[in-house]
Amino acid sequence: MYKFDKFILNKGKQILCDDKPVKDIGFVPHSIDSLQGENSFDIRDMFTLTLESANSRVSLYDKSLNRTVGASVDARINDFNRYQVKLLEPYKSEDDDTLHISFRSGDFENVYNMYVSEKCPHKESKVITVDVRFDKSPVYPGDTVGVIVFYKDEYGKEKKFDKNTRFEAGIICGCDLAKILNSQGEESTFFEEIYQPIRIVIADPLPTGDQKLRLHIGYIPDGDE
Repeated sequence: MYKFDKFILNKGKQILCDDKPVKDIGFVPHSIDSLQGENSFDIRDMFTLTLESANSRVSLYDKSLNRTVGASVDARINDFNRYQVKLLEPYKSEDDDTLHISFRSGDFENVYNMYVSEKCPHKESKVITVDVRFDKSPVYPGDTVGVIVFYKDEYGKEKKFDKNTRFEAGIICGCDLAKILNSQGEESTFFEEIYQPIRIVIADPLPTGDQKLRLHIGYIPDGDE
C-alpha cells in the first residue's frame, strides 16, 4: 500500500495575487513505501484541509462543483486535486500576507504557507521543459550517482542550468533505497533548496523486494524565496 508520513511542497514559493486569484494547492504527500506505525497514512485516509489567514478573504474552490466551499473541507488525499485556493476580494497592501494551509488527521498536522500579494511577480523564463537523468547505469549497492539536470529551450535544444540555479529535490518513491546528497555532504530524502552538483547515494545493503526509485527535481525561478 502507498504510504506517507507528511506533506511536502512540490514547487517553489506559492503566491496568490489579484491577477492570479486562484491557485492550485502545491503540496503532495511524502511517499515512503515501507513506512509503518502510528504516523503512516495511505491515500484512502481522511484529512481536514483548512485555510487560515488574518488579513485576506480566501476560500477553497472545488473544481468538480465549480464553486467555493469555505475555508475547510474533509477529503481523502486522492481527492485533494479537486481543490484550489481562491482569493475572494482584491488584496491591497505593500506587505505580503501569509496564508496557512493545514492538513490534519487526529494528532497529525502539517502546516505550510502560501503568500498573498497585490501583484504576482512576472519574469520571462527560458525554461520550457526540465529533465533529469543519472550519469551512469546500472548502479549497485553503495554507489554514488550524479544527477544531470537540464532543460530544453523553445527549439528543443538541451541546455545546462547556471551553477547558481536553485532546485527542490525529493525522493517520492523508494525512500529506503537511496538518499540525496548535496554539495555540503548532507544526506536527506528531501531538500527544499539545493544546488548542483546533486548526487544520489544508493543504500548498502539494499532492502529486500523489488522496488522502484523515483526522484523529483523542481526548478525554482529567481525571485521565488
